[in-house]
Amino acid sequence: MAFRSRRLLNPGIWLRSLVPLLLVLWPTTGAPAPPRSPVPSPATQPPAAEPTTAAGHYREARRLYLARDYEGALGHFRRAHQLEPRDFLLFNIAVCLERLDRLAEEIGRAHV
Repeated sequence: MAFRSRRLLNPGIWLRSLVPLLLVLWPTTGAPAPPRSPVPSPATQPPAAEPTTAAGHYREARRLYLARDYEGALGHFRRAHQLEPRDFLLFNIAVCLERLDRLAEEIGRAHV
């Protein structure tokens, strides 16, 4: 039983479990979704014009994250956070940094 409780308290397991869920389920607008047409997945779509709103940067970051372009997603998550500071964006930034193996470096830089 002790082994199971240690696994449940491991933050790495929680991060890896929650990130895909948060990225996919987080609402991006309040408007209802238009009917779906057969289009390529978001990971294969070319980027549109450079987004200018926090929601636009978030959508682009999510598309890049799903395409496993974590460096590009990180930049858009950071820009979205500059435009509209939200806690979930900090979480997504941390996940991108973890995927890039730069989380410890960024934490060390923040404490200096």
